[in-house]
Amino acid sequence: NSAASISSRPVRVLLCDEVDRYGLTTTEGDAVALAERRCATFHNKKMAYVSTPTVKGNSRIEALYEQGDQRMFYVPCPACGDYQTLEWKNAYWTKGNHQDAVYTCKECGSAWSDSDRLAAIRKGIWKASADFSGTAGFWINGLYSTFTSLGEAVDLFLSSKDLPEKL
Repeated sequence: NSAASISSRPVRVLLCDEVDRYGLTTTEGDAVALAERRCATFHNKKMAYVSTPTVKGNSRIEALYEQGDQRMFYVPCPACGDYQTLEWKNAYWTKGNHQDAVYTCKECGSAWSDSDRLAAIRKGIWKASADFSGTAGFWINGLYSTFTSLGEAVDLFLSSKDLPEKL
């Protein structure tokens, strides 16, 4: 939040975390642009931007992702081997008992337990959907978390689905 701290020294590696939560400008200009200028003296600079997207169409991270090669993480189905991205529309649970949640293969319909989901994630691969133009862009959602069970993810989803600011 301080232009002085952003401009204080040169850096070779820049990590901007949660860029969709940054104020768009400081009194000295755009915070991200100021931070990028700190890398100007390095020929081997690395810049990374990480964030949960906020408002579709008005999200800095969404725009950066679309400028890159748009990689998504594909995991193999334990039953049929089809590689797919994990999507909420393929998560199923019983009302009132989210701990029985399963993920279903979009190809063969097999139900994955949490251990199946985690095994699939360990075998996953990144695939780009756009040509590489110097920028790699990565997208992943909470269904890939190895720290959260599918039941816990369902609980989090249900508690925030009607509150856009939480979702």
